[in-house]
Amino acid sequence: MNTFVEESNEARARRKERFERDSGGPVAQRFSELVIGGQDGLTRTPAREKDRNSLLSALEKLRDRMKVLQSKDSRSSGDEWEEVTRGFRRLTMTATSGSAERDVLIAIYESAADASLCAEDVKAYSQVSTRLLQDFYQPDCPRYKEFCTNRALLHGLVKWNPRQLILGLKDAGHLEFVTSCISYARKPDPLRYFETAKGAPYDSSKRLTMIAAAEIRKRALMQFAKAFLSLELAYVAHALQTDSEIVLSLLEETRPDLKDINSIENEELQFRRPKTKKTHT
Repeated sequence: MNTFVEESNEARARRKERFERDSGGPVAQRFSELVIGGQDGLTRTPAREKDRNSLLSALEKLRDRMKVLQSKDSRSSGDEWEEVTRGFRRLTMTATSGSAERDVLIAIYESAADASLCAEDVKAYSQVSTRLLQDFYQPDCPRYKEFCTNRALLHGLVKWNPRQLILGLKDAGHLEFVTSCISYARKPDPLRYFETAKGAPYDSSKRLTMIAAAEIRKRALMQFAKAFLSLELAYVAHALQTDSEIVLSLLEETRPDLKDINSIENEELQFRRPKTKKTHT
């Protein structure tokens, strides 16, 4: 038992160090922001409180188990990792099928992502990422910046829900959000283009259209286009009022059948228009 405790503590120390390095603050404070207190403005009823406590209790048990496994050689404990994976699947599906508060969803999602379990269940994590995006892509959200720079969450969004992500990008249009997603789309990290471009410093307060280096912007957008849904990226570029030359370059690369800005707008109307069932008379 002593060996078990020592290994668990060592794993916890490594996790804490990594979290503090990645988040820029004490992990205890960050965890309390995620898990303690409701952040979605909903009334805390006894039933909701019970559900919340049940989810957090189950999450803590999975975390403890995960920490023990992280202190071992993962290759020699495949069955144990599969058990943890199934636990995260069940927990995620339970949380997304009910009315779990978003801070609980984030805590579950981050833990699963940290255990490299994002790829295990497309449906479950797509549901989580959609819910998170709807809550957090708004620039006036107090934790918007944290969300934009949380690479575990962005990884899941980019990997499983690019359509919803791009629609969010179109509405939000913030450089930090765009570049964070681009950094997951292609390698090497295109974010370096923005950071090193002369006259185009990486500034989260500036919109994409305020970057001076048009060629750098074009190259990053092109990489984004190839990685995701090409036509929807043209929507993003157009919505952000990106230079017409760049939009046309995107179209030439991805949709040669669309020749001008009007074509984008017409195509977008088709994309946005709700489908109606045909009626026979």
